Amino acid sequence: MLKSINKLDVSENHLSGDIPGTIGECIGLEYLYIQGNFFNETIPSSLASLKGLRYLDLSRNRLSGPIPSVLQNISVLEYLNVSFNKLEGEIPMGGVFGNVSRLAVTGNNKLCGGIPELRLQPCPVKGLKHAKHHEIKLIVVIVTVVSFLLMMTIILTIYCVRKRNQKQYSDSPTTDSIVKVSYQELHNGTDGFSARNLVGLGSFGSVYKGKLASEDRVVAVK
Repeated sequence: MLKSINKLDVSENHLSGDIPGTIGECIGLEYLYIQGNFFNETIPSSLASLKGLRYLDLSRNRLSGPIPSVLQNISVLEYLNVSFNKLEGEIPMGGVFGNVSRLAVTGNNKLCGGIPELRLQPCPVKGLKHAKHHEIKLIVVIVTVVSFLLMMTIILTIYCVRKRNQKQYSDSPTTDSIVKVSYQELHNGTDGFSARNLVGLGSFGSVYKGKLASEDRVVAVK
């Protein structure tokens, strides 16, 4: 008996649960009205078995998931209303989906694509999310490597500066390398600051040449 039924209207009855897949066995159905209930889950693909279906209204339910693409294969389907559900994904473009006057999809914010007349956002390109994730990973690697190289450069620079400072300090004269000479030794080495040992006169005093006995070398004494 159900196979020969022509019209089924269960709209506005507060029905819940999922739409039974066995609805596809009602092969004589031409008009199916299920709007204004609390049906959830997905739209059963078995509806595509209703080859004579002309009107299908699934609006104002809680249906989720994608619109089955097989519905575009119902060649005689004149009107499809899936508005105000929780459907998502790409809208097919064949069959009834190719005519905006025969299709209602309003109120499903996660639907995308379809014919331009629907004015929906384009669907994300497949693999774009993976590519974006790969790009982020690549950026993280580059930043890590650059940060490491920068840190090593700073450490190497600090090391070289300290090494150079240590060398300069070691090359500078210290108190240990300064020869201590007594006045008596200077007096003896210049023959008592003799005039014959005078080599010059300056604003800060006279300069004498002398020979230190302890060093066995000629020095200038001021």
